[in-house]
Amino acid sequence: MSIEAHDGLELWKPTVFNPWGRMVEGHYYGMTGSNAYNCGANYLIGQYLYLPVGGTYDRLGISVQTAGNAGAKARLGIYDCGDALYPGGLILDAGEVEVTTTGVKEISINQHLPGGIYFLALTTNDTAVKFWMLSIPMAVSPLGLGTTINYSRCGWKVSRTYGVLPSVFSAGAAAMNEQWSLALRLQTLD
Repeated sequence: MSIEAHDGLELWKPTVFNPWGRMVEGHYYGMTGSNAYNCGANYLIGQYLYLPVGGTYDRLGISVQTAGNAGAKARLGIYDCGDALYPGGLILDAGEVEVTTTGVKEISINQHLPGGIYFLALTTNDTAVKFWMLSIPMAVSPLGLGTTINYSRCGWKVSRTYGVLPSVFSAGAAAMNEQWSLALRLQTLD
């Protein structure tokens, strides 16, 4: 709280608490989970991520709980926020990670992002691989609860053949409440 003087009176100015107002270099930012599910082969997921300040990121990763079949891969990327909090243009197609073993799978990147809303992208070619996720997210999201009182929406999911990420996020995605274990690692703050 701070004090402001107005016509000789001291007025308290409330300070809005922002738990994301600070970020720590070397730490990951994104979402994680406590359950393991398959997101389905041949879907494109755009998961909401708010970055309060700008910075340069050096890793993009996902956590695998159950290994996929031989040849299983996941492709990761970043989209900007388009109209109506829907993923817009592709910022980075970071490439593929093999998901035939468990653990954190990362791609080295060198991507500067100003503070704002982004969508981390995930698509896989395998129906056996399970990623850590949270199916009942309790966090507040700017995507809201949907048109009824329900779980927080964390992103968008649309059917799309596995491959290189499209330059614009595919139209017609459904809002999803799944919170996948996708995250960026902050290298340096602006």
